Order: sequence, then structure tokens, then C-alpha cells
Amino acid sequence: MYLNELHPENKDLFLDLCICLSMSDLHFSHEEKVLIKQLCAEMNIPERYSTDLNVNDVIKSLAKNTTEREKRIIIIEAAGIIMVDNDYSDNEKKLMLTLSKIFGIPYSETEKIIGTISELYSVYEKFAQFLTGKSI
Repeated sequence: MYLNELHPENKDLFLDLCICLSMSDLHFSHEEKVLIKQLCAEMNIPERYSTDLNVNDVIKSLAKNTTEREKRIIIIEAAGIIMVDNDYSDNEKKLMLTLSKIFGIPYSETEKIIGTISELYSVYEKFAQFLTGKSI
């Protein structure tokens, strides 16, 4: 949604974060891979599904190299990747807490964004049901 606002050098770091988040629950779901493909297209960067970087190093690099607005964009988009498979694991929660803390964004705000993303996916699911003739 807002990824084109990221500075070019931060786009690959954001992709590293997405990969780390997707793998944090030990299950890199099909939905996560599909979303990563879409995010790469939006950022106009080559798609990939692995990283050699440690998630804490990625978060620290992003914190150091991003503006306040970029940090908030990353929180929104990271919430999208963790909620796309409709499973918010304990490891994903820990990573989002770490991300919020290092970015200096109250976790209560991050939780609200995660809830909003979950609601958004629910609306998309209702549209999909409607389009296929299923009851909503």
C-alpha cells in the first residue's frame, strides 16, 4: 500500500524483515509467499524467499535508516504479512513487540494496527465470498 514511499535501500531490508516474520512461526505459508510476491512487485524489486540476515540486525538497520513515517509504514506492512495466514503466533508477537520497541512506537498502537489489518482481511474474505456466490 505504502511501500513505494520507502527509500530504495530500505526496500530490500523490509523484504528481509518480511521473510524473517514469515519464517518465525516455522511455517512459511502459501499466503505469506503470495503476499511477499505482491510486495516485491509493489516495491519493484526482485522477489526472493530467503535471507541470510538475522531478524534483530534487520530491525536495527531499519530503525537506523528510516524516517518516522517509514517506520510506521513498515509496522503496517509487517502486520499485513503476519496476519495474511490468519495466525498470529507467539514468535510473531515477540518480533512485532521488538520491532515496535526498537522503532520507538508504542506496542499498543501496533496492536491496533494488527487488529485493523485483521479486520481488513475479514472484509476482503467477505468480498471473495460474495463474488463466488457464497453467503456472507
